Amino acid sequence: MTATSIRQSARTCLISAAAVAVLVCLLVCQSAAWGRGHFYVIGTGPAGPQTATLQALETMKQMDAIVASDQHAKLFTSYIDRKSVLFDPWSGLWDYRGKKTSELDEQEKAAFKVERFRLRDERVEQIKALLAQGKDVGLLDSGNPCLFGPSHWYVEHFDPRDVVIIRAWAATQPPWRPWAKARFHPTTPGL
Repeated sequence: MTATSIRQSARTCLISAAAVAVLVCLLVCQSAAWGRGHFYVIGTGPAGPQTATLQALETMKQMDAIVASDQHAKLFTSYIDRKSVLFDPWSGLWDYRGKKTSELDEQEKAAFKVERFRLRDERVEQIKALLAQGKDVGLLDSGNPCLFGPSHWYVEHFDPRDVVIIRAWAATQPPWRPWAKARFHPTTPGL
């Protein structure tokens, strides 16, 4: 690499970082302008902070509250800092009273369905109450939200104007594929 190409690469990185910071700031500032908070579904990528996008990491820092599994809370602890982790969004949705769904009898399956919807509705109301106070809440979802992750189960209960999806690199779409660059993060310059 020549000195000129190194300077151009450094300049491109700085411009990209500045553009992402401005974008995140604009997204987060919308809540103040609209008088309500937003529900951010933040794609964390396939393997923690080292594979998350800069946009995802910066958005986590801006949230007033976080919804995350224990594993996500540990992986992203330096980005969610001392924010309140409201609950594990997946707890109680895949098992019932310590049993896997495949182990449930018919009566337990019926009770599980009722409990699962009750739990989800209770959590949605908790998030909506924070949004009404102008707070921004971020749900950390593995991979690419609403594509492979189960976050759509929450998203479908919010006004679309209140939801912001922060997409992530997916393990099935590595960045070295030319088409992935164009399709995957059109809002992030340089990708």
